[in-house]
Amino acid sequence: MMNVKYQGHQEMHVDKNEKRIIVPGKVNGLYFENPARHLIVADEGNEEGKTLFRTDVTPTEFYNALLEIGAEPGDNMVYETAQEQHVEGQPLDIHVVWEGSDQVYSVDDLIEDSKGNSTDFRFAGNIETSKEKGTGCLVCLDSCYISPVSNHTYTFGAIKKRDEVSFPANKDIVPEDGTPVDIIISMK
Repeated sequence: MMNVKYQGHQEMHVDKNEKRIIVPGKVNGLYFENPARHLIVADEGNEEGKTLFRTDVTPTEFYNALLEIGAEPGDNMVYETAQEQHVEGQPLDIHVVWEGSDQVYSVDDLIEDSKGNSTDFRFAGNIETSKEKGTGCLVCLDSCYISPVSNHTYTFGAIKKRDEVSFPANKDIVPEDGTPVDIIISMK
């Protein structure tokens, strides 16, 4: 179990010694009624309403922080083959904590994979495509050619294009809309 307490970070925190970053965010209550393919999206992006967590951190800042802790990007995803390939890159753990939470929760505690699989997050890279598309995505729940981090478990399109899987929020655990959270991304 990760030993991190909620700090209420206002800015992204990079911890090179622990090989982790902490991204400040807020719960997006729209996700409760309309689960999407995104876990974390920047407020500046055009996908900001389609995510479980919103943040002020940009994809470029996030990407650079991952490099700073020593993560290696996979950079293997391209649009033309995205539906047939799985994202590669540094494996990452993602946990979330908030004021009053009784523990640090893994993403697998907070979202429910309709197929019962676990997430397998990877540092995809994709920074140039991310800048070009302007989605604001930091973490996607399938293998993505845009987001800096995505889930190796499913290929691109598994959620929205092919309806193979969905990721509803675990309403028994995830706090209410607007709750500030610390999102901890660490190297495995």
